[in-house]
Amino acid sequence: MPSAVWAESAARFPGGLGEILDRIREAGMVPGLWLEPEVGGVRSPIAATLLEDAFFRRDGVRLAEWGRHQLDLHGHSGGGPLRHRRVGRR
Repeated sequence: MPSAVWAESAARFPGGLGEILDRIREAGMVPGLWLEPEVGGVRSPIAATLLEDAFFRRDGVRLAEWGRHQLDLHGHSGGGPLRHRRVGRR
């Protein structure tokens, strides 16, 4: 699953995230979650749907580093994906 698709990956977690969380808790630790919602993979289907001004650009070309684009949260369209995405249970 490409980066910026904020959903559980069956390929990476075949037993689901619940299985991973249970193992972490069984080890006496508290699970946490690291998110970088301002970053999206260059092959992300979401990146293809956003306006060009949503991303950092140089000379009109979307910047890509390490195979990822960065949303320009100060730009006109950059904050939109973060404002409109909700996290919840299925």
